[in-house]
Amino acid sequence: MIFTPLFNLKLSILDRRGFQLKNIKLKVVATRENKKIEKFVDTQAVFSLPPGTYKINAYSVDDLISSKKLDVTKDEKDYLLTTEDPFFPFLIEVFALISAIVTVAFFLLKIISFKILLKLVVFISIVVALVLPWWGLYGSSSKYSIERECNAYLIPSNIVTITKFRNNPAGELSNIPQEFNVFLLAIITITLLGGFLGVISILIRKHRKIRLTVLFIGLIILTVSAGIYVFAMNELFKVGLGGLQGSSTLNIENPFTGEYVNVHASWGLSIGFYILCFAISLMSISTFLEFLRFRSVKIKLK
Repeated sequence: MIFTPLFNLKLSILDRRGFQLKNIKLKVVATRENKKIEKFVDTQAVFSLPPGTYKINAYSVDDLISSKKLDVTKDEKDYLLTTEDPFFPFLIEVFALISAIVTVAFFLLKIISFKILLKLVVFISIVVALVLPWWGLYGSSSKYSIERECNAYLIPSNIVTITKFRNNPAGELSNIPQEFNVFLLAIITITLLGGFLGVISILIRKHRKIRLTVLFIGLIILTVSAGIYVFAMNELFKVGLGGLQGSSTLNIENPFTGEYVNVHASWGLSIGFYILCFAISLMSISTFLEFLRFRSVKIKLK
């Protein structure tokens, strides 16, 4: 009598940014040699499977949102990264849009000055920038029906790659060293600090010199944050891609067939970073206006 061992496979279900997927029912199917096991799950799928190679598919209603090939040889934990969009960034973007509209309305109604408008828009822009990708890669091949998209996020600190092989979207998280995660957390902290200093300067009404100093420090912090990010990411991508920005032909393996195909791709800084640059530009204008005001008052006092 032969007994086939069963191993527990625990799969965390993630959205397209690497957040734990919640409040959504999915069908997860493990397939091997035309035999299927189905589970209806929300945050985690647990299978007891005999050893072998399995294709794991996740469906939202009837849409295939994740596909992965796994070799089961022991009890293990893994993840399924899906194409589902998270709600958190959308909520932040809507809040930022409403805040921007209200801020502009206050300016048009002459409730706030142009300088205050600039400082508030700077902070709103920074908040939006932090939830958008700061770096991205895109490549495709119509010949092989392959499309690859890679995005680097600060919140959460992930580099996420989703490759569609015909109708099979396969997602993966890059293995980022823990030290690099600490660095990204520092980028988030100092970027927010730079934005907060702009807002704090609004509250400093009587002391123009202090207000100008606070604004200038905020501008320096934001500029340093952008510079450090560019330098660090360039060093990170030197090995695999040759640098922070560029284009080339990538040799991509199809995990479902084992074939390697050439896909032309381009990569570089993405929308989140450019919004940060926009915020830095507005902060520069605001600082310059404060400097002109400070100088004119100083001349009058003489």
